[in-house]
Amino acid sequence: RGGCANSVDTRKFWVHGPSMPKASPSKAPLPKKPREPKKVKDVALNTMRVANYQAKLAVYEEEMAAYKAGQRERKVDKRSAQRRLSAGDAEPAAKRPTPVPSS
Repeated sequence: RGGCANSVDTRKFWVHGPSMPKASPSKAPLPKKPREPKKVKDVALNTMRVANYQAKLAVYEEEMAAYKAGQRERKVDKRSAQRRLSAGDAEPAAKRPTPVPSS
């Protein structure tokens, strides 16, 4: 670190460091898709790997469907809450009087 002899080290804190996690995350964590198995010359091992992948993929697809259903439900809840709030404010706002130009 070069610079002046009396320069202060300004990099005391993380500039782009890990941020603090939310107290209660509003969204559920997204399930991770399993990676496809690498092709192997051994046929028996390859079939076993593919079968294992297919099983993991089926579980992933079920989790993803549940995740998407939860997100749709969350979106509907948000919209209904917004409608309830806007229905309470349905009364037309009082018009402001037209300003009279003072001369």
